[in-house]
Amino acid sequence: MKAVSEQRLAAMDGLDWAVGRPAGVYGYNLALPRQTRWEQGVGMGDLASHYVHCLLQNRPVRVWEGEINLAGNPTLASDLGEQLVGLAISDATGIFHLCGPEPIDRLELAHRCAEVFGDGAERIEIVPVPKDVAEAHAGIPLPHRIAMSAERSAKKLGLHPLGVTEGPRAFQGQVDEGGLS
Repeated sequence: MKAVSEQRLAAMDGLDWAVGRPAGVYGYNLALPRQTRWEQGVGMGDLASHYVHCLLQNRPVRVWEGEINLAGNPTLASDLGEQLVGLAISDATGIFHLCGPEPIDRLELAHRCAEVFGDGAERIEIVPVPKDVAEAHAGIPLPHRIAMSAERSAKKLGLHPLGVTEGPRAFQGQVDEGGLS
């Protein structure tokens, strides 16, 4: 559906349009802190938030493996907001990947979060996808790796998206400000 919508936009004559494609969004809900999502899912969205929550709660960091999205481009929500504003105020048209500049797998992301948030690498463990989650998604073809390149978008819009180390560092500042650490 998304691709069809983008194709129809591109086919319209005289229309100035732009589509921002986000990926793997995580972060602290600055407007409604109690609505910050801390769960792990089959995709990359909220995954860094989940890992950080486990680290802050001194709980095991269980990294799922199996028939799920195993790698992608994590994007700090506040950084995505800045990218969307950059797109909105530009004269650029087309499709733009608005995401973190580097793809990373689930395990490496857990280790990056542990590095940034101080401690906890020893609590990282690889586990299979829980049975109830696997059953709920049975028969749904999930991509195993969604790696996007944000280079063209960043260059055309003059953006500098946060990478897999800078994003969690900025997230740590937001968590500290929110009193969650």
